[in-house]
Amino acid sequence: MQFIEDLYNYGEKEIIDIFWNNCDKYLEDAWKNFVKYIRVYRTDKYIEQKYCVNVKSKKRYINSLVYHDKKISRIYYISIIAKQCIDKYVNLFIDEYYTYFDFDFKIY
Repeated sequence: MQFIEDLYNYGEKEIIDIFWNNCDKYLEDAWKNFVKYIRVYRTDKYIEQKYCVNVKSKKRYINSLVYHDKKISRIYYISIIAKQCIDKYVNLFIDEYYTYFDFDFKIY
């Protein structure tokens, strides 16, 4: 299906333009339904008959290079506070919850 292939070949703006400007009646209606929702729900169980997803995002942080004692080091290794902050962030729990919208959407 050409539309599904386009999802891998175009950028975000182009994909949104395709959704708004007549891609396929089913997906166009689903997109219009999606953008009018202002409420997102969160639950610890998968909800049947709803567009329900669990996405684990990658944690990103900066461990800066700094000049200290006549050498270049990562701040993690020379600052107790920086080390504690980075460790705390890295060890935050991973969200095991589901996010869903209150409408049914099935991909072909």
